[in-house]
Amino acid sequence: MVNVYCLGNKYVSEDNLALRFVDQKINNLEFKEYNPDIQGDILIMDVCKNLDEMKLLDLNNFLARHPVTTHDFDIGTELKLLQAIGQVSKVSVIAIPMDYTYDQVLSNLKSKKWVEQDIQGS
Repeated sequence: MVNVYCLGNKYVSEDNLALRFVDQKINNLEFKEYNPDIQGDILIMDVCKNLDEMKLLDLNNFLARHPVTTHDFDIGTELKLLQAIGQVSKVSVIAIPMDYTYDQVLSNLKSKKWVEQDIQGS
């Protein structure tokens, strides 16, 4: 299983969609709450502005797309610091368009084989 760390703010409706997948297993993906003690290559999932479809982005491309809340700036800074000290190597982000519904995300996660292939190949 590939761990996917879900980000967001449970109190902000436009920023909590990824968190709704915590504790689920879909195909080869297991969704978990973000843990600052993670190490190595990591995969996170969060909503992102200025997207028409779900995409797999690196951390810099994700942060350049204007994260939704200040929490996103905090986590971005934290992940960049973890990379700088060598605790985290590569950060990939399953970016969800802001206007997607839970069912749209679920459908994409179940049917988009490119997500799993890209994750496995990274």
